Amino acid sequence: MIDIFEKRWASHSDFQRTRGVLRMLGSIVAELWKRQSNLTGSHGLIHLSDMNLGNLDAITSQIKKLWGNGYDAVISADVSGNNSNSFKIDSNKQEYRMFGITQGVATAIILGTFGSDGTKKGLNIKEIKLMVLKPDTYNHNSINGVIDALESEAHYLYYSEAANIKRYWFYTRPNINILINQAKGDVQRSNLEQEIINRIKVHEREFNLFNVLVAPSDDLPEQTRLTLVIAHPSLIVNADVLNGKLKPYIEKVASKRGNYERIYKNTILFLVATEMGINQLHIELRELIACNKIKTDYAGQLSQEQKNDLLEKIKELNKKVDRSICIAYSLIIKAGAKGEIEKLQIKQFKEIIDVQFNINILELLKDEEWLLEGVGFGKLQEINLIPTVENPVRVKDVYEAFLRYNDKPMITGVQAIQTSLLRLCNGRQVAIAQGEPGNFTKIYLGEGVPFFDVTSPDFWLVDKSFYQPETQEVSKPETLEKTYPEGGGIESPDEVNQSPSLTKEFRSISISGKIDVANYSQVFTSFINPLMKNNVEINITIKGKTTNAAPLTENSPQYKIIKESASQLGLAFDVEE
Repeated sequence: MIDIFEKRWASHSDFQRTRGVLRMLGSIVAELWKRQSNLTGSHGLIHLSDMNLGNLDAITSQIKKLWGNGYDAVISADVSGNNSNSFKIDSNKQEYRMFGITQGVATAIILGTFGSDGTKKGLNIKEIKLMVLKPDTYNHNSINGVIDALESEAHYLYYSEAANIKRYWFYTRPNINILINQAKGDVQRSNLEQEIINRIKVHEREFNLFNVLVAPSDDLPEQTRLTLVIAHPSLIVNADVLNGKLKPYIEKVASKRGNYERIYKNTILFLVATEMGINQLHIELRELIACNKIKTDYAGQLSQEQKNDLLEKIKELNKKVDRSICIAYSLIIKAGAKGEIEKLQIKQFKEIIDVQFNINILELLKDEEWLLEGVGFGKLQEINLIPTVENPVRVKDVYEAFLRYNDKPMITGVQAIQTSLLRLCNGRQVAIAQGEPGNFTKIYLGEGVPFFDVTSPDFWLVDKSFYQPETQEVSKPETLEKTYPEGGGIESPDEVNQSPSLTKEFRSISISGKIDVANYSQVFTSFINPLMKNNVEINITIKGKTTNAAPLTENSPQYKIIKESASQLGLAFDVEE
């Protein structure tokens, strides 16, 4: 202790080498005398570790006077007091708690912090042990464990290493690396999972072709269009094996809508994380969350250089986390026919999840023929959708077959079927009829089909033999008799050059009114499709009323399905109580 005051503190020009030292020594002896019954080990010498700085105003006031008030925060945070990190470390282990080892080591380090700079700044482990160890107390290796704990948890501890010798000291600016390591320990798994969900949701509207649902519940309403379910981060694949809660989740979502069987079973794909990928993502995301917390909580205590370093670190971690999300979610799953689970591994990665899907995943789905942009005659023949003389096939049924039955590939949308069937008709491979079987009003082959709509029930695929080309009668040219004006003479110029009337043009067309629910399917065919090239706008109002047969309650299946569907389509959802 005398060496600390004489060889280190005395280097400060304002340090009182006589009265100041005597005053501090007197306060130390008096404080130890008061707690003599609680002291452990031998007391042949007064060590630095015997001091409780919380009771020694003479020393703490001298530290603040000579080296700044900032050390008051250092002492309360890391060295002395029931809320200090040293006290917390001691409290977690019986041996440390019995002898107050961590508090003693921290006291020695802060008293040895001052008076030396450069390579002699602070104390090395040998010096610390000399100032702390006593006979008949604890093994010196316990000090190594204490210092390791302080390196991880003390906010203001710094250290350097030269020639394999570490030196330790305290400083008034928080040590960012230690703060980050400590903050990482406070991040819960649930925080990580929610952050992953939030980061994916930021991009969910940027995915092409698919409606994206991030971590939805297993009570999913009917999905009539392509839907990508990005599974909750806790539902992971271990070594390419679906286990735990993931497999039951996929099976239920793929086959059920509430308590009912799902009708459209070929519209849902699952994007799932692997265990290895999610573990790496957790490591990077935990550090990112910790850095953001330090940036906020210690904004007033960090130097500008520290702030800049922290911002740069956060920027780099954000990039790493975005890419790690792509790497973690690297397995596409589809529920196939008869309970089979089909898997597709992604091996190329982009920097952001939506770009990853739009470029790498969509291309992979098309290459592996999980997703078709069109269907040919052979594919339709393979799945028994080519008509025969006895059995015409409704065009709408062809389209819906690719949405309903998961033994078939998925299609990119209505146009995949519509364009393909028109191409087959133009190529004279299949005929398209309009009307009803036995009473077709028109049959097309080798030509376009006006107002063709695969979602309409009015169009059929029929065998080519039904097509009868129209024969045109050759008419004789009529001999026009020259007529003369009544009363003789010649026609006036006005009568010869009379111009036809102009065609009337409208700025817009609007259709409104009530439609019987039985005729709802004709709305698209009769109104929307003819106006597709006219910037058509659609505003709808649908109202259902509670009945004794089907009461509308917050727990009823129809209420849940309608509410979820309205949310997905961005429509207003109102209830009347």
